[in-house]
Amino acid sequence: LLGPRPGTPRLGRLLLGDCGLAGGAFPRALARAMRPPADPSAGLGCRVKFLDVSRNCFDNEDLQAVFGVLTPASDCPILHLRVSYQFSDQPVTGVLPVSWATYQALHNVLKHNTSLKKLGIELNDAHWRDQILRCTLRNVDIARMLRLSTGQQ
Repeated sequence: LLGPRPGTPRLGRLLLGDCGLAGGAFPRALARAMRPPADPSAGLGCRVKFLDVSRNCFDNEDLQAVFGVLTPASDCPILHLRVSYQFSDQPVTGVLPVSWATYQALHNVLKHNTSLKKLGIELNDAHWRDQILRCTLRNVDIARMLRLSTGQQ
């Protein structure tokens, strides 16, 4: 489904929100499928612009694997990513609290990513909220400057 296949249409929107997906192998397979092909001349890179994996059962390590699709080496220019409200066995809310390491992994990826403009995740830590929002605002500014330089409105 996710891998490039000659003669098949490319996915533009991958909506896997609220599908009951468990962590483990799936987030890692998703990250592998969105990597560039071994043969760059094939021209079968990823075209997913909108990825929604919210409201599933991913833990922090799974979220970090999903963030791997945002690296510049992944050749997948995702514009909108939703990963919020991951269900867990937390006694009060039932929603996974995002760890410091997960915020840090997201920020490290976004420092080099210039395509992501919208991010759906609960940013409860003030430090990481500031750092991550700066990266997404930078991307929006870059897109606006490119649009203005080409004469598009």
